[in-house]
Amino acid sequence: MIASITLGVPDLDRAMTFYRQFMEAVGWDEKFATRRSPPGPWAGFHPLGCDGPLLILAHPDCPHSPTRPGTGPAITFAVATRARVDAAHAEALALGGSDAGAPGPAYPPPSYTAHVRDPFGNLLGITCPSGA
Repeated sequence: MIASITLGVPDLDRAMTFYRQFMEAVGWDEKFATRRSPPGPWAGFHPLGCDGPLLILAHPDCPHSPTRPGTGPAITFAVATRARVDAAHAEALALGGSDAGAPGPAYPPPSYTAHVRDPFGNLLGITCPSGA
């Protein structure tokens, strides 16, 4: 199980404009956001009704920030339906993300997956593992 993933973002306000809506589209909620340093400026999101895993967005001034924003790992969010994959992909594009793989069948079958890059270049996947 992944406890947290941290993405570096050069502009926390702009990142929050994107991520608040995108995370809602994949069924996640904001857990915290602070400009206080340390530990911030940073923000965190988690699945509705759960404490983790946690997605953290960290400004370069945050001690937890990766050194090179936009070059972090690919992160894939599991969702319950193909419709949620389609909706989250569309929402990410509407919020200024770029397409990195249109929704469609994926490995392992019967998965259905889409990929986008956020406005900072981070790669995000949305998958319905059951393909339902």
